[in-house]
Amino acid sequence: MKKFVEIAGWLGTTLILGAFAANVFAIWSNESLFYLSANALGAALVGWNVFAKKSWPTLALEIVWFFVAIFGIVKFFA
Repeated sequence: MKKFVEIAGWLGTTLILGAFAANVFAIWSNESLFYLSANALGAALVGWNVFAKKSWPTLALEIVWFFVAIFGIVKFFA
């Protein structure tokens, strides 16, 4: 299970950084569903990783990151 949590953390990090790069290079808009979804899923995966490692400040960051992305997704569909 420990290895799976580690892989999830790396996948989440890749999603967040990939979404950021796609936005900077004008591939995805910051209002794009792909951008918002990558951030939400990435934050959830990194959040799971840091929860398992009991890194509470980083977990707080990922929880906020996740809910901001979810708000963006809700706004996208509204």
